[in-house]
Amino acid sequence: MKKASGKSGVTAGRVISSIIVLFLLGVICYELYQIAIELKERQEAVSLYESLQEKCVKVNKNKLNSIVKKTETDDEIQSKEVMLDVNHVQLSEANKDYVGWLYWNFDVEDNSKDFTISYPIVKENYVNEYLYTTFEKTSNSAGCIFMDVDSDAKFKGYSDFLFGHNMKNGTMFGSIDNIYRTKDSDILKTTPQFVYVYTKEKILKYVVYGYEFTTTADENAYSYVKSTDEYDAYVNRMQKHSGYKTPMYVDFYKRPEILNLSTCSGASGTDKRFIVHCVLVSE
Repeated sequence: MKKASGKSGVTAGRVISSIIVLFLLGVICYELYQIAIELKERQEAVSLYESLQEKCVKVNKNKLNSIVKKTETDDEIQSKEVMLDVNHVQLSEANKDYVGWLYWNFDVEDNSKDFTISYPIVKENYVNEYLYTTFEKTSNSAGCIFMDVDSDAKFKGYSDFLFGHNMKNGTMFGSIDNIYRTKDSDILKTTPQFVYVYTKEKILKYVVYGYEFTTTADENAYSYVKSTDEYDAYVNRMQKHSGYKTPMYVDFYKRPEILNLSTCSGASGTDKRFIVHCVLVSE
């Protein structure tokens, strides 16, 4: 009887071990499948937005020199601008929620940290409509660069927001935290960084005024600014919490429009956010 009991115990142990091994193999297979799906989606998104840019955006190869004011003492510095010809009609026909084209070329001496953000912008009709939906209305984890419900579609709000995913392959807003990694770079101390929004009516030019690297989704950084008093309070907060100050002087007396670019900061699923604050300097 004792021998039978021992064999039974050994058999039961082997069965349990086999079940555990099969379970772990199942988990590994599932994770590999999810990774494959994610990589496929990323590549599809890359192809989609590259195709849109190729069809609807032409880059003027002639760089135009632009004089900007550096300080309150009216020192002048020279910057270079890349002009785009954007086919707004074709983009509007492809998606009725289209409101403009975002362009930002971040150029530093360390080429490994250069990046260009060039994407269409849509205005969502309800919260997170485009979080996992592309410009062409297909389901994809890359989503789209979108303006939130409370922002002004004409970019005339006191503080408007654009959202984009922090993609691991560097697309969408995945390269935006290069600003944080190069915050001590000489170019950030001497050369303003400009962000452009091309709309149907005009070209809006913003200067990067500051950024917040570790804010959260429920912070006051995401406050909906509706009055001049709230605008002044928002600017004071922005000046206090920012990890960077532009070398270009910005006059907030006339309350220029603020455009905020927001993305996740850190591991997937985190509540940490990275916000780049941009201030309108010309139309």
